[in-house]
Amino acid sequence: MMRRIGQRAARVAVLRPLLLPAMLLPATLLIAACSSAGDDPAGRSGGWSIDAGIYSNVATSEDGATHGFELTLLEGDQSRTAMLRMCEASCGEPREVTLMRGLNGVSFSVSEKGRTADVMVTPVRKGAVTMNADWGAGLEAVELPLRDADGGVGDPLTASDE
Repeated sequence: MMRRIGQRAARVAVLRPLLLPAMLLPATLLIAACSSAGDDPAGRSGGWSIDAGIYSNVATSEDGATHGFELTLLEGDQSRTAMLRMCEASCGEPREVTLMRGLNGVSFSVSEKGRTADVMVTPVRKGAVTMNADWGAGLEAVELPLRDADGGVGDPLTASDE
């Protein structure tokens, strides 16, 4: 029995120098893989950005019904909140949503018709974003062009337009 204890102690003595690095390796890899807040890809040269303004594809059909989405980002991708207006036959009141920044754009959640939709907004080119969401009929991607002050794509909706 004493011989077994001695053999076991010898094995532990041999493995002990390997044990600590083996335990630290997963933690080291995890830390190395995670970026710090200063490594935001949007802040780097060649990263994505979304300009401030009103992005909208709202249009009025021949029968007078208004359809589409309007997303207002007062500070572009640096906004903490956005205003979202959804139009189905007519436009409802704008909703304030809290934005979260991600690797490819901004996202938020909104409740609609008794369900919560997670919405991702990504830049597609200068002056346009794509809004991806599942509103209950499967994932839908909608392009929203930036509207300029002169109504370049069309004037943004105001309360007096409704």
